[in-house]
Amino acid sequence: MSRYTITTCCLGALLACSQPPAQTTTEPQQCPSLLPTGSGEGASIVNIGEHSISVADVERRINDQPPFVRQRYETRERLEQYVDRMVERQLFAMEAIERGVLEKPRVLDTVLSTLAQELSREVMTERVNVAEVTDEEAKTYYDEHQSYYNKDEAVRVSHIYFQANNDKAAAKADAEKAHQELMAAAKRKERGAFRDAAQKYSDDEATKSRGGDLMYLTETRLRERYGDGIAKSIWNLPKLKAMTPVVEGRDGFHIFRLTGRRQALKQSFDTVKERIRHRIFRDRRRKARESYFDELKKKYNVSMNKEAFAEVKVAKPAPKKQGKGSAGGPNNNVPKGLKALPVPASGPKKGHDPHNHGH
Repeated sequence: MSRYTITTCCLGALLACSQPPAQTTTEPQQCPSLLPTGSGEGASIVNIGEHSISVADVERRINDQPPFVRQRYETRERLEQYVDRMVERQLFAMEAIERGVLEKPRVLDTVLSTLAQELSREVMTERVNVAEVTDEEAKTYYDEHQSYYNKDEAVRVSHIYFQANNDKAAAKADAEKAHQELMAAAKRKERGAFRDAAQKYSDDEATKSRGGDLMYLTETRLRERYGDGIAKSIWNLPKLKAMTPVVEGRDGFHIFRLTGRRQALKQSFDTVKERIRHRIFRDRRRKARESYFDELKKKYNVSMNKEAFAEVKVAKPAPKKQGKGSAGGPNNNVPKGLKALPVPASGPKKGHDPHNHGH
């Protein structure tokens, strides 16, 4: 028996490959799952040893393609090129099997993944259909997720916060000094200066690690969080990357920088209905796949030894080398143009919220 038969006709038993390979013969035996044998319909176009590619084989492969692809093969020249590629693929596959390529773990993993994907598509098509999602279901989803489809205008801002503690004048002086240095850095078009300054000096522990990013906030939310005066200063920033002057909040001082502006979004149900139907369909398909997975685990008696996970050794990547002055590097330098500000001896007051939540 040849490798063709050993490795392809036994794909269904790949997970239990324990039998030793049999002796190979001079001529490969027929294996319909891989080798071309001809469908018995129409003349044989190509013979490969004892195997053949028939007219019906070529028609089936071409007619499985989308209409715009099929048009390419209406000429004799293109048709011959297509058949030649079929032969090339087949010969390479046959030779790969003869060399034992299909027995390599990486290749077997690819084969198993392909089988699993094909089964998943087949079963999900049987169990879930987008046509089954009704307009009523889509409307219910739309009503329950208004914030996805209708949004107020909003701005995205970052800030550096200087907590006043018991020395309001010192906090304001630090903020003014930082603002001057940031303005100078902006004139020199130095990138990342605001982000780096926020990470180093901001007393807002919740946002400093991400460069002071407050994400998108509506005008109403800005008023609720910082008051009317600060909200107006932020909302009226003329362009992206513009900064407010130092502004006083309830418990300290802020410098705000505009990083994004999002226009209001108003979408009626009719304009998003099909998108919603497909979203519901995808969710149902995901749940159907999970359910089918559970069925298969019961069918094939799957059990898991969680204690064995402790024995798995995952190789760690080599540590990255950090250059001088890089973020987090040995020098931890302040970006060019920014002078080091005194770091307060004590952090934010316990229980203090620099965003003024709940005020």
